[in-house]
Amino acid sequence: MIKFLQSLSYKKPLRISAILWLLIPFLLSPLHYAHAYLDAGTGSYAIQVTIGLVFGATYAIKSFGGKIVQFFKGRRSKKDSAE
Repeated sequence: MIKFLQSLSYKKPLRISAILWLLIPFLLSPLHYAHAYLDAGTGSYAIQVTIGLVFGATYAIKSFGGKIVQFFKGRRSKKDSAE
């Protein structure tokens, strides 16, 4: 039993596990059963959502980026150290 558990803990190459994790959702998805209709506006909506996510993430990083960096560096801002 111990040898079996030790063989399971042996490090497998990263390629095999990564390929398996990428293939599992593909193999489990029922692509041949899809009878869906995509409206003509679906593409423009997807583009709008993507642009919104990019600009939203950029704004969040710009707004909170300095605070996050200061938190991880362990420094206080000038305003906090003055008080």
